[in-house]
Amino acid sequence: MSNQSHLQDGPALGSELTASSRAPALPSNSNYATEGPIRNKIEYNYKYPTLQPDGTVIIEANFMDRNKENKRVMIAKNCEVPLELKLRGRLPDKMDKKIQYRRCRSREPFFVQQGNNKNYNGEFIGEEAIHAMPDVERSFNHLREIIFRRSEGEFTNQSHFEMILAGTHGKFGPDGRRDYRLGFTQDQNGQVIQGCPINSHMIKNVDLIEEFHRETAFIATKVLESSGCPRDVLDLVRRQYDVNAPCTYGSEDNKYFMANQLNLSPIAGNGVDLQITIGEVGGHHGDFNDDPTSWTVLLNLSNLPKGCDPGRILLTGLRVYADMGPNTALIFKGVHTHLPLPPGPMGESTLPPYVTKYVPELDTSKYIYGRGMNVNYPKKLGMEQSGLRLRTITPDFLIDKDGLASTFSDFLPKTSAVWGTPRNAWESKTRASAMNLTRLSRLQPQSLPPSAETAKAIALLHRWQEGGIIYGTRLEQIQAVIDADLDTQSNKEHQEKWAEYANSCEKQISQMFFPTDGRSGRGRKGGPTNWVTELGSSLSAMSFTAEPPAKKGHKKNDVPDPDFIWHPYKCPHCDKRYVRINACQNHCKVHHKGFEWRVPARTTDPNPKKRKPKANTGGPKAVEEIGHNDSGSSKRKFEEITEGDEDGHEEVEAGMFGESDENVD
Repeated sequence: MSNQSHLQDGPALGSELTASSRAPALPSNSNYATEGPIRNKIEYNYKYPTLQPDGTVIIEANFMDRNKENKRVMIAKNCEVPLELKLRGRLPDKMDKKIQYRRCRSREPFFVQQGNNKNYNGEFIGEEAIHAMPDVERSFNHLREIIFRRSEGEFTNQSHFEMILAGTHGKFGPDGRRDYRLGFTQDQNGQVIQGCPINSHMIKNVDLIEEFHRETAFIATKVLESSGCPRDVLDLVRRQYDVNAPCTYGSEDNKYFMANQLNLSPIAGNGVDLQITIGEVGGHHGDFNDDPTSWTVLLNLSNLPKGCDPGRILLTGLRVYADMGPNTALIFKGVHTHLPLPPGPMGESTLPPYVTKYVPELDTSKYIYGRGMNVNYPKKLGMEQSGLRLRTITPDFLIDKDGLASTFSDFLPKTSAVWGTPRNAWESKTRASAMNLTRLSRLQPQSLPPSAETAKAIALLHRWQEGGIIYGTRLEQIQAVIDADLDTQSNKEHQEKWAEYANSCEKQISQMFFPTDGRSGRGRKGGPTNWVTELGSSLSAMSFTAEPPAKKGHKKNDVPDPDFIWHPYKCPHCDKRYVRINACQNHCKVHHKGFEWRVPARTTDPNPKKRKPKANTGGPKAVEEIGHNDSGSSKRKFEEITEGDEDGHEEVEAGMFGESDENVD
């Protein structure tokens, strides 16, 4: 019998808080949970985290260059997770040492060290630390009220706020997904930065959406700036913010986060299954497109019933975890692999339960129960180039009946909620203008470098009014961008220092993407979790010798079977699939008018329809099927077999297909 246990998490909570599958079936005739045998230590990608005399934690990398290591083994090490971490309640320190994981304590910064480079990677901010920041605690409690307030009328058991984000009347996505992206994102090709797609319900409630952006940005910024991150590192990041003038959501004080995502899961009925409600990010994954120089701030905004364990999050690569209850935060780098574990009842666990101290109870007649996690994160492309790539085309969805359009589509009343405040919107626009003018003066010899008078002129072009009062951009904000982008010795020294820091951060990552079987390319953000009762048991059959350099191959199975009709484009809002992307877009314009169009990725059609053979009118001659002739290129054959009518779904039944595993954003 294998000593490796592969479990599937079932419902975490029923209507009466029943036992969860996160309580593993450990031997009943032993005290394994507290007195198990000392296991042989396994060398993972990072050494066991060690507490230093100064109160910090050092996590030393066991590699110097991941590209010279056996990548399959490194990924497998990140995927191996001890089963004890599924136990409900506080794990004893002795158990942590056995399983080679360390629980994050509040206000205990952890650093990753690789050679001479030691970089701040994160920190857990517990409930008491949040309570010590009254403004931050107030925002936490206010967000919980916004998120879990009951809807009025027919759907009182649902969140009013979630119904706005979903854009539907009492219904959610056909695939069960309940994760909502806010802030800024990039288009399908990674060429344009824009506000995340919105819907008509969000436009009608633009003030509430704006308030949510403002509150989350405020908390995430305050939590990061109050952390144990060295001040010189934060100063370095803030100066790079002036260099790139990126779009950041929610507040002009936010210099770190491009986007945020709200992940919601119900605490009733069929319970919590994170991979259903929030997709790939509900399982083991890494956010490999994040900026490795910056940090993600995860906020727990949950409203949980009494007797409910809040769950935990594991940083599987670094081998640390945090027991995250409501009104807590975790700072970490999303580029490291991590795994969220859902809330659930204590069941038969004898471990000490998680106890809240300052979290106010919400009136159940006005608020529903639910798990709510808010992720504030920095996408690398957006933090580096959003000032250069902000979209200049107004989509049809945002054009009113009068037909007026503007190149500033993310500054319109319908879309401006993403900025949080008018000042953040207008100053971001101003800073981008200053950056582009300054860089133009370096690229075009005939262009003059911006001066103090130029800064004043830019400010005059970007004024706004509120309540009849005219406001203008702060000149120091414009000048900071100009000074950071000029060709000076000081800026050259900064760029050298920044490049050194960025390179050290990138080298400390143990893996980039999970491989996809049978395909080449960069791989996927999500991967497996190998739950084990014995450390190293999932690695025993693997070769630890260095693997040869990867050879560039060709993608296999790119040409579909011509005997079937394939529909690679799935509607983002329902189950219909289409042969052509323009047919999918036409369907959305007709049937989903309340949503801004977003381009779906090509995904595998899980249930293609068998092609009907052509009628044989030529006597005994064998039937010739489309695409089986000998002439014409493979591309032409594929075009022939994928032609359909304008809607492209005449042979597809609704409800037949599932969502892609690919996470577009």
